[in-house]
Amino acid sequence: MRVLIVGASGYLGKSVASHFTAAGHEVMGSFCTNPGEMERAVQYSFPEADIEPVLSEYNPEAVVITARLTGNFIEGDILSFRKSFAKAVDQICKHLDDRPGGKLVYVSSDAVFSGKKGGYGENDTPEPETVYGQLQKTAEEVIQSRANFNAIVRASYLYGFSKGSLDKRWQSLSAKLKLGAIVKAATNVYKSPVDVNDAAALITQATLSSFNGIIHAEAPRLNVYQFMEKGLEVLGLLDQRHLLQKDSSTEFSDTSLLTVRGEELRRLCTNSPHGTAL
Repeated sequence: MRVLIVGASGYLGKSVASHFTAAGHEVMGSFCTNPGEMERAVQYSFPEADIEPVLSEYNPEAVVITARLTGNFIEGDILSFRKSFAKAVDQICKHLDDRPGGKLVYVSSDAVFSGKKGGYGENDTPEPETVYGQLQKTAEEVIQSRANFNAIVRASYLYGFSKGSLDKRWQSLSAKLKLGAIVKAATNVYKSPVDVNDAAALITQATLSSFNGIIHAEAPRLNVYQFMEKGLEVLGLLDQRHLLQKDSSTEFSDTSLLTVRGEELRRLCTNSPHGTAL
């Protein structure tokens, strides 16, 4: 299968590209500023720029969007974002409609939820309370209304090493502790941190199978302090544990994710000619 990964040089995109390549698929990628190690890559600013030339050049059978939402849209111009995103999605769908099994996969976020209850499943209604969450909700709505065959993968914090690159949260933690600085981490903000390679595997399987709809990258519920504490162990910094301090002053939030569709994806992957069981 020919797969176009939008944002292939990014932290998540690199891991996703690696998984597809390892599975024997032909991978092409787009990048915003830095091509990274991709052999076949083209500069493309998503979603502002016209994606049609990229689609025409690569002729993909599946498109996976891992690119981060940045730029002016983060300032809250939801209407402008919807217009640009919808144009890009329409162009992708028009291209994929001519290819049997053509599929669009989008990586979204737990930010689509308010954080008032936690343990969100795929059937829970998005109710974002941040601009970023509103952008992600908008992106999901556009895809669901335009792409007949799609998968939306929601993830929380991504962590670990992606082709040698460490996630920014643990990277920042390590740098501060090595300087002897005190790091405060919230004890009442809960997430479902997932290893970037596990998330990439889920995205790959969702693309290669006949799965259609939303699925969550489920992982154990941790507060930010516990997540940072886990980082100390993984990075061999337990001797600096005294510099990591609990902070209970932050307002409560729990956007932890559960999946009710994981078994469905596993079944589809097992029966898919492209995918393998998770």
